[in-house]
Amino acid sequence: MEKMRASSLAHLVRMVLEEPIADNPFYVLGLQLDCSPRQIVSEGQRLLSMLALGLKEARFYATPVGERERTEEKVRQAIAELRDPVRRSAQEQLAQLPPATPPRSG
Repeated sequence: MEKMRASSLAHLVRMVLEEPIADNPFYVLGLQLDCSPRQIVSEGQRLLSMLALGLKEARFYATPVGERERTEEKVRQAIAELRDPVRRSAQEQLAQLPPATPPRSG
């Protein structure tokens, strides 16, 4: 029982701490904090096209908490998040950490 509680607690901590960092729009789109609104849309559209074509180099992205899989849904959410100035400002705070590893290319 105690082991199960510890496992559940570890999972909860990962969800609360890792996911906001791993799903940060700057990491999802692979953009720098000083990117322009035009760059956000352009890179988002480029990634959506690559994902639609099934290109492996678009499938993963690097984060401070390890590599994550990029999906069309994550890309769309990232574009929307960074186009809103208030939400973008909040995301900039989480995107200060450097990625732990470069994404794999396939």
